[in-house]
Amino acid sequence: MEVNETNKQQIVRQHTTAGCLSGGCRLLADNIWTLLRASWPLLTVCALWGIIATVMLRPGIYTFPGLVALLTASVILDLLWLGHTTVLLRRFQADGQFPPTRPLRQATTLWRGNMSSAWSALGRACLLILRRPRRWPALIAIVFVGKICIVLAAMVVAMPFFIISLVQLQAGAAAMIGDAANLPSYLTWLSPLADAVAVPTVYVISWMMLFPLAFFVGSLYADDSVNN
Repeated sequence: MEVNETNKQQIVRQHTTAGCLSGGCRLLADNIWTLLRASWPLLTVCALWGIIATVMLRPGIYTFPGLVALLTASVILDLLWLGHTTVLLRRFQADGQFPPTRPLRQATTLWRGNMSSAWSALGRACLLILRRPRRWPALIAIVFVGKICIVLAAMVVAMPFFIISLVQLQAGAAAMIGDAANLPSYLTWLSPLADAVAVPTVYVISWMMLFPLAFFVGSLYADDSVNN
């Protein structure tokens, strides 16, 4: 229990900008497998969305209403991931540890039960940030560094998908002018498979920014408690 009490105090304490970045990344690295096991239902949805998006964006299947539907689904998935991450961090703050792996039914029940409070916590955090303009440079620095890490890592992870897509585009352009494509048949299913791996991986990589942001918000709450 003593370790858990110490864990509870990790996030809500005064941190420098570098402390938020290092503390958030250290917490993520120390608990990455627990977080992945607790997030597998939503990661599975991310993988399915990647497959559907790849298929719907192919020439001959692509339509404007389909594009609008994909963009809407993407925004919803981003919001769900943000809410899910908030649920995990709030459970860590309350229990001193992240929730263990659960069967799908129990996991979704727990998730639904905590999502409303998670969005309430996100709203309070946004209001707190707006009231502290002096800390905005630190916020911008954390987001900037986090975005760089996410973009670099995402480029590496999504490289197979980009290469396959480029080959297919070149083959399509060649077919339009009468040249033979000569593409192997396995590329038809390899592209959705590559996207099914890339999409959930990119969401996991986004924790490299979200966890330091949680430490930043915790630092604001700690500052408020000291000032009051």
